[in-house]
Amino acid sequence: MVAVKSVFAPYIYVCTRMRVRKSKLIPREEYMRMLNMSLPEITRIIQETEYKQEIDELSSAFKGIDLIEVALSWNLAKEYQKILEIAPGNLKQFTRAYLRRWDIQNVLTILRGKMQGEKAGKIKEILVPAGSLDRAALDRLLAEDNPERIIEALKGNRIYPVLSREYPATKESGSFSRMEMSSTNSSSLKLLQRQKAESKEETSSSISSDLI
Repeated sequence: MVAVKSVFAPYIYVCTRMRVRKSKLIPREEYMRMLNMSLPEITRIIQETEYKQEIDELSSAFKGIDLIEVALSWNLAKEYQKILEIAPGNLKQFTRAYLRRWDIQNVLTILRGKMQGEKAGKIKEILVPAGSLDRAALDRLLAEDNPERIIEALKGNRIYPVLSREYPATKESGSFSRMEMSSTNSSSLKLLQRQKAESKEETSSSISSDLI
C-alpha cells in the first residue's frame, strides 16, 4: 500500500498546485462588474491580478482591447508551461502532447494570415505560444516571406509532414479546412496512442506494487 501511495504522490501534488492556481482566477462576480466598465477600467482591474506582468510588458506595443486579448493569451501560455514544468513522468509527456494542438492552431493562423496578406503584427495578436513553438519560434515563422517558406522552416517538427502534404491542395482551393482536419486528426491519433500505452504501463506498475 505504501508503494502505491508513493506512485500517486506526485500526481496529488500537481492536483494541489492546480487548485491553488484555480483560486487565483478572476471570480464570476468580478466579470459581472466588468460588464459596466470601460476598457481602461477593465485593463486597470486586470493589471491588479495575475495578469499584471503581461499588461506591463505589452502596454507599450498594444492598446485597448488588443492589449487585453494579447495579455490574456500570453498569460494562458505561461500557465500551460508552468503546468508542464511541475507535471511528473507520464503526465508531463501527455501534457506536452496535448499542448501541441496550439502549435497546429498557431501555424495555421500564420499561414492563413500570410495568404491573406495580413501584417505580421496583426497575426501575432491572436497567437497563443502555449505549445512547443514558443514566442521566438513563432516570431521566426512570422518573419518568413510566404507560406512555402514557413512550412519549410518547420521541417523536423511533428506537424511538418501533414503541412507539406496538404499545402498544394490548400493553396489551390484557398481553403484550410482539409489541412486543419488532417493536422488535428493526426495529433489526436498520436495523443490517443500515447494515452493507451501509458495507461497500460501505469496499470502494470500498480499491479507490480500490489504484489510487492
